[in-house]
Amino acid sequence: MNNRKSGSIFVSPAGAVVTLICFFLPWVKFSCATERTASGAELGGIFWLLFVAALTVLVAFLISINKKDLVHMKIITLICSGAALGLILFKYVQFSQGINTGMGTVRPQEIGLTIQFGGVGTLLGLIVMFIGGFFYGREGPAVAQMAIPLGPQPAAPCSRCGAVALQEDVYCGNCGQKLRE
Repeated sequence: MNNRKSGSIFVSPAGAVVTLICFFLPWVKFSCATERTASGAELGGIFWLLFVAALTVLVAFLISINKKDLVHMKIITLICSGAALGLILFKYVQFSQGINTGMGTVRPQEIGLTIQFGGVGTLLGLIVMFIGGFFYGREGPAVAQMAIPLGPQPAAPCSRCGAVALQEDVYCGNCGQKLRE
């Protein structure tokens, strides 16, 4: 399998990890009497769906890679990251038009709102996650062809008793026969 294609299956999970980390970093800085920052977690509410979307993609990837089946990853990744990007766009447009409070409409420029590195990182992580979804082919990459050892690998059976031995075994665990020199 060519390295470019096998490495491309990790693009979406990498974007998911960036999103998960940046969700807890400062997203915005604003001034309401005192200067303050807020992360996605502190903003809370519907923004937790971004965290859930990234976590879903990461968990689905880990399950799929262990089963050596990435067929469904494309649809899961595109739905989760597309919905999360749509949510951010919707909230951005909604907030840029102003938020109605008991004292009137508050606009971002009135409170000195600036976007911080956590907000940018979350957005970039979601974009990478979305783009990575397109790397999963119609039937997913042939993960079974990838060399991902998940533990000790079995070797040939013992010549005396037929028990399966591990590659690193020198003697058969069943009968004690020497397996190799």
